[in-house]
Amino acid sequence: MPDASVVKVFNQDVLLFVQGVNRYIEEMTHAQSANVSGLTPADRARLLSYVGAMRKLRDWIKAQPILDLPETHPRQFDLEPEPLVPELENDAVSMVVRMLEAMRTELVNSASARLASTFITHDELRVTALIDKIESFVKTYIDGTEPLDLPESSPQEAPALPGRGGV
Repeated sequence: MPDASVVKVFNQDVLLFVQGVNRYIEEMTHAQSANVSGLTPADRARLLSYVGAMRKLRDWIKAQPILDLPETHPRQFDLEPEPLVPELENDAVSMVVRMLEAMRTELVNSASARLASTFITHDELRVTALIDKIESFVKTYIDGTEPLDLPESSPQEAPALPGRGGV
């Protein structure tokens, strides 16, 4: 009997995009900046590289034709479990993670997820709006306010644990 708790999509492009979003969520929750009230230059560069990668992938997906796959659609793809997101010390990193989670939720539950490929216009607009919002948040809010000096209210949370180890 299939596991009803496993989230599935039919769209191979949505699957690829969501896999990337999940990876970016995991990267941000284990970033050095997750444990302090500021975004390090390296974490900022990484985050903006994720924004750029999402834009490139969205553009590539939209440039492809809608595939006619009568023998393979409706093939279901199992999504990996959502990354666990601990409470983070850095409110700005938490906000970025929430926007990424919103993007993932909207895509997984979209009309596009029920196609074999591509993003329909409305879903593409939702993805684009969230990508734009993340980039604007970094360049307008984070760059203009961080690091914040919060000696009386920090730490709020235990440090985020390191990411995956091993070879």
